[in-house]
Amino acid sequence: KNRCKNHHLGLPKKKNIKKFIILETIIMTVVTELKEQRTKEFLENMKSFGYFKTDNYQRVIRFVDSGEYTVKILGHSCGLSDRILLNTIFEHENCKAIKIFHYEKSPIENDYFEKTQEISRHFKASKKGEMRLKIVPFDKYSSIPQNSTDN
Repeated sequence: KNRCKNHHLGLPKKKNIKKFIILETIIMTVVTELKEQRTKEFLENMKSFGYFKTDNYQRVIRFVDSGEYTVKILGHSCGLSDRILLNTIFEHENCKAIKIFHYEKSPIENDYFEKTQEISRHFKASKKGEMRLKIVPFDKYSSIPQNSTDN
């Protein structure tokens, strides 16, 4: 039988899902408590507060509001540290596609699937269907060229 197992999907194994959910809940609880304490040092290191240091965030908003666009991902981790900004960009009605240029780890392995997982974290649950339409399917010819260290 050819069964798909959770760890092949990048998810915790079934026996570890409960631990994973508990750990995630603990982390979110600690973050919420730190925010509520209004700890200045904590807030200084939150990336979202850095948006106020320049007008770059407002410029991005003006761009996404100005018309249709395609997001092209080249070398960005799409990690949660940029959640607010990437959610705004990805879920915007003017975002028509998200094209991932993947990194080839080897001739048979790349990071396309990992990138789709990271991108999915920026979409609200109600927008997951929209996400599936926006992400451009895997294209083996859309890899990021790498400099060779071999001479």
